Amino acid sequence: MAYGLRYRYEFQDWPKTGAGRQPYLYRVSFLARDYTGAVTTVLPGKRPLFIETDGSASNVFRPIIAQKFTFQLMCEDSWEASGFYVETDRDLLVQIEVDKTYSGNSYTLLRQGWVLPSDLKESYQKKPYPVEISAACGLSTLKGRPILDADGKRLAGKVSLSHVLRTALARTDLTSHLISGFNLYEVTDVSAGQTVNGKVPVGKDPLTQTTLNAEILLDDNGNPISCYDAIIYCLSTMEGVLAQLDGRWWALRVPEMIGKWDVWNTVSVDTIRTRGHYSVYLFDPPVDALDQAVNLTTQASFTGSLKVEDGAQIFLRSIKPGVRIEQDFGRNLGQIPGFDNVDSTGLPVGWVNNNIVQTSRYVTGAGTEKDPKRLVILGGTDHRIDNGSFSVSTRINYPTDSKEYNYYFKRTITGQFRLTNTRAAKLWAIVARDDEPYLFTGGQWVAFSKLKKADSVGTLTYNTYTVSGHVKAKPGWASINLELPAIDRVKSFILYLGMAEALDEEDPAIQPMIEYAHIGMLTDQEGLNLDGTQQTIVRPNELVNQAMLGIKLGDVPAVAQPDRRVGTLFHKNDNPTRLWFKADADVAAPGHGIAEGKTLLSILAQDYALQNMFPAKSLDATLFGDLPFGPLTVLAVDDMPDLGKALLTSWEWTVDDCEHGISAVRLLTEKTGLPPVVKEWKTPDGPILMNEGDDGSPVAPPDKAITNPTDLFLKQLKQFGLPPTIGVVPTQPGFTPLTSKPVIGANVLRGDVLLGSVWAKLRKLVNLPLPPQL
Repeated sequence: MAYGLRYRYEFQDWPKTGAGRQPYLYRVSFLARDYTGAVTTVLPGKRPLFIETDGSASNVFRPIIAQKFTFQLMCEDSWEASGFYVETDRDLLVQIEVDKTYSGNSYTLLRQGWVLPSDLKESYQKKPYPVEISAACGLSTLKGRPILDADGKRLAGKVSLSHVLRTALARTDLTSHLISGFNLYEVTDVSAGQTVNGKVPVGKDPLTQTTLNAEILLDDNGNPISCYDAIIYCLSTMEGVLAQLDGRWWALRVPEMIGKWDVWNTVSVDTIRTRGHYSVYLFDPPVDALDQAVNLTTQASFTGSLKVEDGAQIFLRSIKPGVRIEQDFGRNLGQIPGFDNVDSTGLPVGWVNNNIVQTSRYVTGAGTEKDPKRLVILGGTDHRIDNGSFSVSTRINYPTDSKEYNYYFKRTITGQFRLTNTRAAKLWAIVARDDEPYLFTGGQWVAFSKLKKADSVGTLTYNTYTVSGHVKAKPGWASINLELPAIDRVKSFILYLGMAEALDEEDPAIQPMIEYAHIGMLTDQEGLNLDGTQQTIVRPNELVNQAMLGIKLGDVPAVAQPDRRVGTLFHKNDNPTRLWFKADADVAAPGHGIAEGKTLLSILAQDYALQNMFPAKSLDATLFGDLPFGPLTVLAVDDMPDLGKALLTSWEWTVDDCEHGISAVRLLTEKTGLPPVVKEWKTPDGPILMNEGDDGSPVAPPDKAITNPTDLFLKQLKQFGLPPTIGVVPTQPGFTPLTSKPVIGANVLRGDVLLGSVWAKLRKLVNLPLPPQL
């Protein structure tokens, strides 16, 4: 979309005495969507421009620093202000430029953003009257925008972290240009044959080298998460922070901002190595020629060019007894093929046609969120199923050494469907077990040998409404959420997408059909399920009640089957990530080497513990002068050695006065004195202590997966809030003497209230069957 210049005003700043520079010129331009009229020049108000970070954070590891711009200007007539009223956050683009030469001919972009709806304030008074307008840097607007590419399509397969970040940032409709400063490398990049002169090549970018499975960018209902959340997923795992500077996006790794990580700089230890991602192709690596050594530290004093105003407050931050960082491995990857690829007959690859003529089923759609790839099946039928039913199916085979075969797994089929002149979507599922096939019907798995004619029906999901006694299909998409009970010894799982159930009264002028889209499957193992891991660092005799941070992406141990989890990070070579190092690490060094590598979770736990469990000097102050890196500035103050190098946690900039109100916290780096870390697995039944082998790799805990139907029955009762009490009198297998019959009893309670009891005397050894469904 095109934007035309509609309003503009200019002003200059007034640096305090001692700033050591001449004034800067500033120009603020407002560009309206589809505007082609004349430019209106307005006058700046008393405070023409105020920039601040959106919200205050005591946590130096916050992944997103959104900025808010407030403009004050003077208007002569109401028509001048009318154009600042906007309905959406993409109606009015604002660009802030600075000319540091004071010539008026050398403006460069300082910030850009979008005027916010309903944030215009006017005063009712004599002309000219002040008008106040607010705008956002673009990051906050990403909360309501799904993570989709420029064509409106979902990301698919394995994509790099930089690709995800740039895709999300492109949805700001400002720029996708990214400056990255990450220099923590996975063990593959520092291994033999990968380094040059003992260092990773400077152009190799960790954000590009590290990939994720794009399925993590979908929620449990199969819908894309927001761009904002996608950025948090990527950056929180890597201790990254994102902000806008000079009209571009800067993503830096927080521990590196104070220096000592740029191993390529042989002159200074204070820099961070950055790389520029400017290609129009968002998946491209950074441009090698654009790596730079950047010193983010600005020195302040009572008399220097960055002056500390009298009255600054220095204090120690309160400390915590401990920290816990959690990592979620995410759901199991869905194994249902999509509809993106079709064969020569128009059938989706990985699917089988059952009894439908070729012209009555096809794949259509551009693959965008508004026009998804979808399977269309023409016609309508009844609710019954048999060998002649019209459907398209897919099969997943499981080897006998797989978990799906050996343990109980619950499956949930998800997706969307749209009806035309039909009543309901019709799906059914079959599992092949050692003994015989089973059909899901009536809320349970039923063996083929026990099926009755009434059982041979599909599972229907309706989407209709009634008008004057006539049932009609609702327009638009509806959700599929088919929950299948847990079952074990599954050799094959077969899902059928059937022809829709017909209406009793079809409209003869409209072709009956159903469209299926985004079909997926969630799986959940009963019993021991390694959902994630957590690390706790706590002082003796203290407790940590809740996690300080939970991450969605990370290193998934081999015993947790990383290739099957959506939360697994991969190296570019498709191997799951394991350990991380500085760029000059010698992983082959005897006594050190590989043993010095850490997982991302261990690095996070250590850094968060250091920053929160030890007192760090903090500063609240007013500064006059320049902070060239805005909210990403690292502050050092003369005569405050205990402050060290501090990161800004809040920042306000009154531009015309060169005045900055800041809060800053020292970044602690000395890692001695930390209590030992407690590593645990996260499971549905609570944490389990994690043991490690001689090589430091996690060892799988004893597998307590439920394979006994009785135990599974008891667990299901408990999950429904009905904790049972069951007792069995010991006896011998088989028939028993009449004088010593086995007795089984069950008390079902809700809280402390007894709902009922069942007691039975039996001649046979008790063996409860798996209940179909509670």
